Amino acid sequence: MSRPSTIFGGALIGTSFTTAAQVQELLDQLQSIGINRIDTAARYSPTSPGSSERLLGEVRAQEQGFTIDTKTSTDGSLKTDGSGSLTAANITKSINDSFSRLHVVNVHILYFHRPDPETPIAEQASEIHRQYLEGRFEKFGLSNFPPGLVTEFIAVCEDKNYVKPSVYQGLYNLLSRESEKTLFPLLRKHGIAFNAYSPLAGGFLTGRATRGDTVGTRYAPGNQTTSALNVKYDTLDMHRAVAGLLDTIDPLEISGAEACLRWLYYHSILDEKDGVILGASKISQIVQNLSDISKGPLPEIVVQKIDSLFAQLAMYLPRQLISHLYLQLLRSHHPLSPPVLILVALEPDALCACRILTALLKRDYIPHKIQPVAGYGDLARAGEELVRPMQTTNGGSGGVVVCLGVGGLVDLAEILGMSQPEEEEIEEDMGGVEIWVFDARRPWNLANVFGGQAGMGQAMAEIDVNARRRGRGVDQGRITPAYTSKSGGIIVFDDGDIQEELGSERDAYYALLEMPEVDDDDESDGDDDEEEEESMPTGSKKRKSWSGREDDDDSDEEDGPPTPTKTKQFRLLDCLISNDSPSPEEPKQLSARSLKRRLLRMKRKHDATLQSYYSSGTSYSEPISSLVYSLASELGREDNDLLWLGIVGISSLELSGRTMTGVGISNSSEEGGSAGWGGQRGEHLRQIFRDEVHRLNPPDPLERDRDIRGEINGVIPTTARSPTDTSIRLSPEPRFLLVRHWSLYESMLHSPYLAPRLHVWTENGRKRLHKLLAKMGISLTQCHQFYTHMDMELKRVLRGRLLKYAPMYGLDGLVPAEPTGHASSREGWGFVRCWGWKACLSATDVGVIIGAMLEVGPHETSASWDAKRLPRARGTNDDVENGGGTGESDLASLLPRFWNAYDALSLTSESPTLLMEALPLAQHLHRAILRTGTSLLSKHQIRHLRAFRIAVVKDGPDVKLFTNPGALTKLALWIAEAIRVQEREKGDSIKIGRKRAAGTPLVLAGLDEDRDLYVVVGTGGGGGVIDYAAMSKRREERSKKKEARDKKQRERSSRRAQRAAERAEREDDDEAEDEESDESESESESESEDEDPGTKKHLLRNRFGIAFQEVVQETNARVRIDSFDHCVVEVQKDDLGGFLEALSFRSVVG
Repeated sequence: MSRPSTIFGGALIGTSFTTAAQVQELLDQLQSIGINRIDTAARYSPTSPGSSERLLGEVRAQEQGFTIDTKTSTDGSLKTDGSGSLTAANITKSINDSFSRLHVVNVHILYFHRPDPETPIAEQASEIHRQYLEGRFEKFGLSNFPPGLVTEFIAVCEDKNYVKPSVYQGLYNLLSRESEKTLFPLLRKHGIAFNAYSPLAGGFLTGRATRGDTVGTRYAPGNQTTSALNVKYDTLDMHRAVAGLLDTIDPLEISGAEACLRWLYYHSILDEKDGVILGASKISQIVQNLSDISKGPLPEIVVQKIDSLFAQLAMYLPRQLISHLYLQLLRSHHPLSPPVLILVALEPDALCACRILTALLKRDYIPHKIQPVAGYGDLARAGEELVRPMQTTNGGSGGVVVCLGVGGLVDLAEILGMSQPEEEEIEEDMGGVEIWVFDARRPWNLANVFGGQAGMGQAMAEIDVNARRRGRGVDQGRITPAYTSKSGGIIVFDDGDIQEELGSERDAYYALLEMPEVDDDDESDGDDDEEEEESMPTGSKKRKSWSGREDDDDSDEEDGPPTPTKTKQFRLLDCLISNDSPSPEEPKQLSARSLKRRLLRMKRKHDATLQSYYSSGTSYSEPISSLVYSLASELGREDNDLLWLGIVGISSLELSGRTMTGVGISNSSEEGGSAGWGGQRGEHLRQIFRDEVHRLNPPDPLERDRDIRGEINGVIPTTARSPTDTSIRLSPEPRFLLVRHWSLYESMLHSPYLAPRLHVWTENGRKRLHKLLAKMGISLTQCHQFYTHMDMELKRVLRGRLLKYAPMYGLDGLVPAEPTGHASSREGWGFVRCWGWKACLSATDVGVIIGAMLEVGPHETSASWDAKRLPRARGTNDDVENGGGTGESDLASLLPRFWNAYDALSLTSESPTLLMEALPLAQHLHRAILRTGTSLLSKHQIRHLRAFRIAVVKDGPDVKLFTNPGALTKLALWIAEAIRVQEREKGDSIKIGRKRAAGTPLVLAGLDEDRDLYVVVGTGGGGGVIDYAAMSKRREERSKKKEARDKKQRERSSRRAQRAAERAEREDDDEAEDEESDESESESESESEDEDPGTKKHLLRNRFGIAFQEVVQETNARVRIDSFDHCVVEVQKDDLGGFLEALSFRSVVG
C-alpha cells in the first residue's frame, strides 16, 4: 500500500533543541529510524526567528546526508505585515541569509512561506525562476497560498515559461479537510505534491484539551504558534467530535494520536508523492509516532466513525463557510457579472467590515457598490430600488447582496420585497439573488437562519421532509461544502451562537414547519384549552413589524414571534397514529379529537420555545469586523491594514455600550483595559488579535533601544519609530479619553469610566480628581499641558502610580495590570498604530473619532411635524412606500457623514490626516456629554419610575446635538454609569428572580424641536457576561442528569403501556392524554430546574424594543421604530407623557 513519506518538522529547533549538541543528538536519532529529510524556515523557531536554520548549519546537517527544505522570510523591507516580502530584492536577501545560516549552496525545496498581497506575481515568479536557473534549489513550492492565488501563480509561470511550483505545503488533518474539495483537485490537475503540516492539530486531537480550558496547552492564550487556530478548533462541536472518536477507539486500545496518524497515512487523500511533516519537542515523541504509523491501516469501524464525525464539521464552522462562499463567488464571477451590492449600517463596526470586504473584492477585481442604510425605511427602499431589479424574475441577472450590520432581526425576504404573495401557489424563488447577512445583533430572525434558502416554500406534500432539510447542500439551515447557489437565498454568518445555542429553537422551528394546520376555533368545548391559549404571553409582534410594515389587520395568527409558514401535509399526523406492532390486541387508535389536542399541545410547546427566544431581549455577539477579518485570514490576505480595521471594529462596540445584554452598561466594565462587550469570550477574541499583532509585527532586531524609550515598561507610545513605521503595537492604555490628543486633565475629566466614579459633576468630585493627581505627584500645571508635551519622567512613571493610587478611589480597572507570562498575552492591553510622523492613534481613539463623525455634523432643518415621515410602528406597506421610516432628506443629511467616515478608514496615507482633522468633532461631542450629564445630575432632573429612571434633554446649548441616536446613547450610558456607581455605593441594586442587574435601566429622551418630536433611547441595567468554560462544565453535569431522567422515563413508559392496555376497553382516551400531558409537564419542569443560570437566556437583556412595541399597540402613540437598534424610537412631542407612563408598567429588562 502506497503511503506518504515522513519529513521531520524543524520548527522547534531553536526552542526545544537549543544547542548544537542537542540538535546533533536529534539528527543521530532521526537517521537511526530512517528519517533523512528536515523541513525548516527562515522564521523558525517562532520565538527566535532564524535559530532553526542556524543550529542546522552549525552541525552541517546537509553534509551528514540530510535533505533540507526551507522557506523564505515573511518580513517585508519597509513593512512588517508581509506586504513586500516577495519582492525580487527580498527574495534574494532571504535566500542568501538562509543559506548562510544553513552553510549550504542549495536546498531540496524552497517555498514561499505565505503570499505577498502587494508585489506583482510576475515579479515574484521572475525572481524565483532566476534563482532556479542558478541552481539554488531543486524544487519550488508554495505554502499557505489560497487556491485562487495558486491558479494565478501557475498561469503566470506557464505564460512566461518560468519554473512552476511542484510542491505545496499546507494544513491538513482530521479537523481540517476543507482542502480536499477546494485545493487538492487543483494540485492533482497540475501534478503538485502536498506536504501536510500540523497532523495532530497542534495536539488538539489527543483529546486532552477541554472546551474553553486551554491553560497549560499549546492553545493557551498568548501562544503564538497555535492561538490563531483557537477559533477553528476550540468549539463545542470540535470537542464533541474528538470525544466521540475517543469513545470509539479507547476499547480498541488505540490512542488519539495513533488514530490520527494512521488515518493520515493510510486512509486520507495523500499518496506516495505527498509527505507528512512530523514535529516533536522530544526525540521519544517522533519514535512513538513512527511506531504508531507502522501498525498499518485502522479498523474499518474507526474509519467509518471518523468519516461520520468529521465530515459534518465543515458545515458548522462559520469561518470555513465564509471562505467557501467567497471562493464560490470568485469562481463564478465573470466580466458581465453584476456588481456585489453592499448594504452598510451607519456604525463604526460595519464601516470597518465594509473596508475589509471591499479590499478583498478590489484585490480580486470584483466590482461592487456600497449603499449606506440608516434604518428599516432605507432598507425597504434599497430592496425596492436596488435588490429586486437584480432578480432574474424581474429581468435582472441575479447576484450577491451583502448586509453588514443590517437586517438580522427582521425577515429580510419580506422587508426587501422578495417574498412571493401568499396567494401565488408557486415555489418561492429569490431570483438568483444571494443575500449574505453579517450582524452582531441578537436575536436572529429565525426565518433568515433556518428558512432563508430558496425552495422552502414548496408544498410539504410534494417533497420528503429530510430532502427538504438537506436539499441543495443545506442541512436544517446549516450550509455544507456541497452548497452551490442557484436560485439564491438568505445566508446568515454564524459566529458560533447558532450551532451552540439555538438547538431547541431550530427543532421547534422545523417541527412547526412540518406540522399540519390545526384550527383552535374548531376545538370542542368542555376543557380549558382555549383559555390556556389566550393566556399565552403575547410578547413582541413579528420582528418585521418593527420595520414600520404591517400585516393584514384581519390576521389574528400573526401575533407573537414569527412562526414558520405551514403548508398542508400529514406526515406528522401519520407518525402520531402509526402502529409498529401487528398484534390485534393493540389498543385502538386515538380519536380525531385526541389527536387534535395532542397536536395543539405540541404546537403550543414549540410556539413557547420561539416566543421565549424572541422575548428575551436584544444582545450583541461577535463584531462583524472580526468575522470579515477571518475571511481575509482564510484567504491568506491578512495584513496590517486589514488587521487594524478589525481591531478598530471590536474596540468600537464598548464605546457604544453594545454588550452581551444589549445596549447598556456591563458588570465587566470594572475590569482593566478593554473590558466590555464580550466578557471571557470578548477577551479571548482580543487575545487572538494581540497574537495577530505579534505575528504580523515581529520586533525589529535593530530596535534595541526600545527598553530605554520605555514602551516595554508600560509607557503608552505617542510617536512612530521611524518615518516609515506603520506597525501596530500593544500598549497598556489607561481608560482615559483621547489622551494623546488632549491634556491629561481633560482626558481624565471626560473619561466615561473615570468621571462617573469620581462624581466629577460635583465640586467635591473635581476635588477628588485633583487629590488623585496630587497623590501621584503631578501638578495641575503639568496635567493641563498637552500630554505629548508633559515631562517625560512623569509619563514614564504614570502607569505605576495609577496602579498604586487609583484603587484608593475605586478605580481598580483604570489601567491594565502588570503583564504575566508570554509577551503577547498582555491581558487588557490596547492597540496603537502610527503612520510615520503623521499621527499616532490607539484603536479606541479611532473608534471615538469615527463614531463622532457619524453622529456629529451639519443638521438639516426639517419641516414641522409630518405624519408620513413619522409613521406608527405598525404602518402599512403603503406607509413605507410613501415615506415611512427614514425620509430621503434624513438620509441625504447622513450620507456626507458616512462617506467622510468611510474615507477616514481608507487604506491610504490620507487616513490619519482625515482622522486628525475630525478630532475636534470627537472632543466637541464628549465635552457636550459632560456638560449635559453634569446638568441633569446636579439639577436632580432624573426621575425614578417603577421599572426605570427617566431623564429628558429639552434645553441647553447641546440639545440639538443629542437628536442623533448615537450621541444620545453615549450620553445615556454616561448617566447610567454614574447612577450605577451611586447605587453601588449605597448598596442598592435591581434584581429579577435569580438575575441581578449592573444598575437600574435608564430611558433618556432628547428633544428635536425642528421635527417636534423626542428621540428616545432605553439602556438596560446590564447583567454580566457568559463564562463559556463554566457553562461547558455545567452542560456535562446536565448531560449526566439527563441520562438519569431518561432511565426514569423509560420506566414510566413501560408502566404507561401497561395502563394503556387496561384502558383500551374503557375507551378512556382523554384521560390518557391528560395523564401523559401531566407527566410530560413534570419532566419539563424537572429539566427547567436544571437550566443553566449562566446561559444567555438568564442574563438581564435589554427588552426596551419589545416594551416600546407593546406600548405603541396599547396607546396608539405616534411613534417611529426605524432604527436597527430597537431600543431607539422617535415619539411625537405631545405623546411622550402617555408613552412613558405606559412604558413604566412594562418589563424593560429580562
